[in-house]
Amino acid sequence: MRKSDIEAVKGCCLFTGLSDGQLDEILSSPQITVSSYKKHEPIFTPLSYMRSLAIITKGETDVYKQTDKGPLFLSILSPGGVFGMAALFYEKNGFINSVSARTDCRVCFITKECLEKIFIRHPNVAKNYIVVLSQKIHYLNAKITNLSSPSPAARLLSYLQALDGGSDGKVNLPVSMSELSKVLSLGRTSLYNAFDELSENGVIKREGKTIHILLPKGFE
Repeated sequence: MRKSDIEAVKGCCLFTGLSDGQLDEILSSPQITVSSYKKHEPIFTPLSYMRSLAIITKGETDVYKQTDKGPLFLSILSPGGVFGMAALFYEKNGFINSVSARTDCRVCFITKECLEKIFIRHPNVAKNYIVVLSQKIHYLNAKITNLSSPSPAARLLSYLQALDGGSDGKVNLPVSMSELSKVLSLGRTSLYNAFDELSENGVIKREGKTIHILLPKGFE
């Protein structure tokens, strides 16, 4: 494991609250490995995955779901990002989504057996795991709301409000406009019109990829 891999894993939210010494001890386990992937190379698919927790240590990955209409883009993961959590303790085989390398990347894998030992020795990691799972459930619920919202503007606002922008109402778009149109299942023209509608109604103020969410009127 490279020094950069170690630093990325230490920065992962699952290990918040642990000392460097505790993390060094955890990362010394032979059940923790790192693999490299080339751009566009699949990492996890519904039919090919490892029963391991995966943490991005370099580069970025795309998370998407295969549908009858083609792949539905879900999110981008960067160093410190985690995937594989839902399938790790699910008894039936199968991985819900697909994850592929957006850029050349490296991924750290922690086996289920190793993670269970970490939970016992460091209960705070188990608590962090539950918090992250809860956040993912919230994100998926928000996504369902996005897809079922009656208008493009309402769908866009619902998505923006689901982003974690803190108490100041400021959010940074994590994806390009093309990718956002796929996330919201909107055409590019409809997406731009939705931004214009929210801006003209004083709901948002847009500065490039930075969006300021103002007091919504008529879009609650």
